[in-house]
Amino acid sequence: MERVRIETFQVNRRGTGKTQHHPRMMLALLVYGYANGISSARRITNILAT
Repeated sequence: MERVRIETFQVNRRGTGKTQHHPRMMLALLVYGYANGISSARRITNILAT
């Protein structure tokens, strides 16, 4: 994950809305989910919440 260029991801710099997670953490969670056969972001969220 450290070699991926994060600059290409959009980040809300206005400071509005909820606090954001770091793009690198979000990418790591998606890769983890896909590696475990979970392609739905909603399912990944549900698994992390338990």
